[in-house]
Amino acid sequence: MPNAASPGHAPVSRWKLFSFAVPAVPISAMGLPLVVHLPPFYASTFGIGLTTVGAIFMLARFWDVFTDPVLGILSDKFETRWGRRRHWIVLSVPIMMLSVVMIFMPAGGVTPNYLIFWLFVLYAGWTLLTISHMSWGAELTPDYNERSRVQGAREVALILGMVFVLTLPVMIEQMNPENVAAARVASMGWFVLILLPVTVGLAVWQVGERPTPTPVHVPFGQAVSALVQSRPLQIVLAAD
Repeated sequence: MPNAASPGHAPVSRWKLFSFAVPAVPISAMGLPLVVHLPPFYASTFGIGLTTVGAIFMLARFWDVFTDPVLGILSDKFETRWGRRRHWIVLSVPIMMLSVVMIFMPAGGVTPNYLIFWLFVLYAGWTLLTISHMSWGAELTPDYNERSRVQGAREVALILGMVFVLTLPVMIEQMNPENVAAARVASMGWFVLILLPVTVGLAVWQVGERPTPTPVHVPFGQAVSALVQSRPLQIVLAAD
């Protein structure tokens, strides 16, 4: 990505861009199995039933409707000497690592209550990480073009994470393990467990935070009005 900062704003260096974006690799690598591999794994391996598993995963996604705004408010409100975002990102790592072990490498029998509890914990940690990471990226630079570079780098890392994690089941199948389904899911879990602390550690160590003003609360009516009046935003949301 070329450096295209406006006059008066220094461009974000490539190393800082890489360090910030690389946690998106394990973030993405965890998201894809949650949608594609884990529901049939739990339905077939543990005999919970596809209907029950589907209902549990649906409830876990509805849980995000509550946790997204709550954790977003927490991320905005509470600052430390590290800044506004990095301490939340660090806090999310042990939550996610523990829940990844419990979800991707379950030991013994698994009940619906076990699955729904650890999914809720996993989604809470994942939400805390992703919201704080995206918000941090929006605050790295005040420059419009540089923000495009920052978010573009993060999107590239997300795509790479999906590509990497999709190759793991193929590689595992070539090894002919005794339980192919469990080995595939465990390999994805290990991918996240290894990369998550390393990439987050690199990001919080190498990328600082800019002092930013406390965000002003936007009333709901004003937010809707901005949506109605913004043609570019409507195009983005329609594409999404």
